[in-house]
Amino acid sequence: MSGKTTTVLTARGPAGETIEVPVGRVTGTRDGPTMLLVAGVHGSEYVGIEACKRIFLWANPDRLSGTLITVPCLNVPAFYGLAAHVNPIDGINPGRVFPGRPDGSYTERMVHLVWELARRADYVIDLHGGDLEEELVHYSQINLTGNAAVDDAAEGLARALNMPFFVRRPAPAELPMANSGLHPIAASHGIPAVLAEAGSHGVLDENEVSVLVGALRNALRHVGLIAEPLDPPREPLVLCRFEGVAAPAEGFWYPTVGKGEIIRRGQRVGEMRGFFDEPLATVTTGEDAAVLGVIATPARRKGDLLLGLGTLD
Repeated sequence: MSGKTTTVLTARGPAGETIEVPVGRVTGTRDGPTMLLVAGVHGSEYVGIEACKRIFLWANPDRLSGTLITVPCLNVPAFYGLAAHVNPIDGINPGRVFPGRPDGSYTERMVHLVWELARRADYVIDLHGGDLEEELVHYSQINLTGNAAVDDAAEGLARALNMPFFVRRPAPAELPMANSGLHPIAASHGIPAVLAEAGSHGVLDENEVSVLVGALRNALRHVGLIAEPLDPPREPLVLCRFEGVAAPAEGFWYPTVGKGEIIRRGQRVGEMRGFFDEPLATVTTGEDAAVLGVIATPARRKGDLLLGLGTLD
């Protein structure tokens, strides 16, 4: 039956507490694919959360062919707890434990609720939005699997988002089946899945939200959920791998490059300094790459991420 509904998925936590995940469903008047949008894996990434909310409000069952399922915020405890990256209840990053377990930790059980939706979907978009310390470009990413049909469908969906940067991560020797993000796990199970990033610093920036909403509308057109002409295609800068630059020492991080810049192997990209401004380390890169994200907060421990890069080769 066509229509628009909202519900809350629930599970019992390890300590007997109730886990709740909000879900919206729009069922069209005509047959078509099922697309799942999941936002708020990290509860302070408000751009993705707001864009997911708005797509649900915008979607009209009378114009829809198929089903749109939206999870505006998976990690509700982090949303209210102002926790970057992790679920504050157990300190676990939900983006590292898909598909979760119904008898696992709080976060694993929370993730498993959404995995039950994902495994039945035809397409999945994993919406993120720049956590509290991140400054990001707009980019999409797929994780190749070696299954040409799945990989081609995922790339078509990612390109339909019309982001300026597109990361095509190579297929690993062994596909991840556990303890990974939503989009890699969905791809490993034969579901075309895409990561979409837009936003910075956990700020609910209207321009960033508008970019992501427009991207998602075009994605719905691309898969046939909405019968409207596609936006003019944008040829992205295609990147080959995602690599991080880690802090070589504990201290203050001072980047000398910004998001979107093209950097070269061996280039100085910043420095680490101490509490009395003493130099601790010069940070360089080992890649020719585009800077997808910069950690904009100074406090970094040794090994913490400083830059996220999309490599040129």
